[in-house]
Amino acid sequence: MYPLLLFRIMLRIQLGGNLDSVQDGAGINDNGSGVSALLELIVAVAQYSTTQKIRFIWWGAEENGQLGSYHYTKALSATEIKNIAMYLNIGSHLHFAILRSG
Repeated sequence: MYPLLLFRIMLRIQLGGNLDSVQDGAGINDNGSGVSALLELIVAVAQYSTTQKIRFIWWGAEENGQLGSYHYTKALSATEIKNIAMYLNIGSHLHFAILRSG
């Protein structure tokens, strides 16, 4: 197997959103819209075959200091971090923020 092909297979795409809502807002907006979009993406992605690994993540306690995502990222090894090709965060009102790993 060529090194470049092996590299591509090892990379992972991650998509996520938070489960909790802001205290002063409607949960359907923050972040019910993002959670439902992630569920629809699972259905859409399942129709395709890919060698790319895809991980769907739902964060808890994000509105109180991003505790869920902080715990998750602190538990990742250096190799796991390197193998993340990109992370797509689906927030309230379906605003998208794309962060590309270094």
